[in-house]
Amino acid sequence: MYSGNILEAIPRLPTDLQREIFKSIDIDTKLDLLLDNDDLVRWFTEQELSVVYKQAYLCKLFHYDNSRRRWLINTDFVDMLPKTTFYSYPISTILNIFENTILLTARHPVFDIIERLRMQDIGSNIVRLGLSIALMSNTDTFDMKFNYYIRKLAFNILIAMNVYKRTCIKSRKIREDQRIQNELERELVRAERMAMRKIEIEEERNRRLIEEEMERQRVVQAREYAIRIKEEAKQLIIAERIRNKRLKEERKVNLQREKEERRLLKTEQKAKIRQEKIDKQVVKTEEKLRRVQMRTAKKDLLRQKQNDKIENQTLNYISKLFRATRILNAE
Repeated sequence: MYSGNILEAIPRLPTDLQREIFKSIDIDTKLDLLLDNDDLVRWFTEQELSVVYKQAYLCKLFHYDNSRRRWLINTDFVDMLPKTTFYSYPISTILNIFENTILLTARHPVFDIIERLRMQDIGSNIVRLGLSIALMSNTDTFDMKFNYYIRKLAFNILIAMNVYKRTCIKSRKIREDQRIQNELERELVRAERMAMRKIEIEEERNRRLIEEEMERQRVVQAREYAIRIKEEAKQLIIAERIRNKRLKEERKVNLQREKEERRLLKTEQKAKIRQEKIDKQVVKTEEKLRRVQMRTAKKDLLRQKQNDKIENQTLNYISKLFRATRILNAE
């Protein structure tokens, strides 16, 4: 059975198990566990701490006002605590006691402390970041929501520093490997130069023993070799330029083709839309013509009925007149 401090044994557990345990631990205990590692802040360089301070702390609580060219505390962060209202004299009329008092509003004093800490002239980022974390970890405004918010921010900063530390370890290892590789390369170049120098000295010594004609032949051969190498290098450069030019032209042709295809597609779409509009217009025109024809047919039918009615009335009138005439003649 383990008889030591349980909290001290947590870092030795697997990562997944640590994560599950941390879910059930309050924020203050989490901060105590992370703050026990005093070497975490001192492990980073000033430049790395500057990145941590700006990204993990400054950008979370403040925003940069380009017009004022200064960092301003976030309004939603200030609104997390109630403001104080009171009647007094404004600063602009503080010297004139005959002015009337007005209703003034002041934010919680803890924001002034945070603002003053940001504006404090602190040369070391280690001290600045340590003070900021301590302020968030130890400040108690008797507001559980606000206390949890700033402690959660401090906890996230420490977690981010641990993650950033692993990234920096990899980066430093890469830089160290690169430095060693560069030193090895420089040492190799120096050894090659020394070897070449020895060869040159040996050749110079041997040159004095060789006849003048043989020396001229060696110089000619060396020059021909250098010219050949230079010419081959030149041909390779020319071939590379030609290949790059061909690839560039192919890309240009492909882009032109794609542009033309897009233009044709847009033209087809516009033509299709235009044809649909024409079809709709034709349908509307036919509908209007049909309605006009129906109205004309109705008018013709009504006119025919009226004519039939008038004709019937006329016949009736003539018939009655004829009967009346017969009766008069009979009398």
